[in-house]
Amino acid sequence: MPRPDDGIPGSNGGARVPDDGPGASAQEPFSPGEAAFLDQEPLGRLAYLDASGAPVVVPVGFRLTSDEQGVRVIAIAGHELRESAKYRSLARDPRCAIVVDSSIGPSARGVLVKGFARLVDGPGRPVILIAPTRISSWGIDTPAFQRQHRTLVSSPPS
Repeated sequence: MPRPDDGIPGSNGGARVPDDGPGASAQEPFSPGEAAFLDQEPLGRLAYLDASGAPVVVPVGFRLTSDEQGVRVIAIAGHELRESAKYRSLARDPRCAIVVDSSIGPSARGVLVKGFARLVDGPGRPVILIAPTRISSWGIDTPAFQRQHRTLVSSPPS
């Protein structure tokens, strides 16, 4: 179900950008099935490291959108984001992951995105953009309980 525009740069209100091929590419790291799944799910769980290096997991709203180069990324915005612990922590250490899933059992489906966060603090609301370095999914392009993995890059984007 499309979501209303939330002011995230590049957000298309949840509408799916057409793909010109059956799989992921440099501009579209997500498969068509993964992208459609992410467009439908409203909630994910963001993992990052706090100032002491301890892992933290928090629920977040997100959007699948495109960055300035047209590469699809995960975007997280929110009320008073700039003052949040996640924003401060990701400013110190951009390594993070987000998991989006639905259901458990035989109909389990989900996407795990590991990557690096980039904090965009321009005009309007600040936003966290997560550039994927590794994507794992299950129950979307594969049967439930069978994972599919793709490593995209091994270092943070410059």
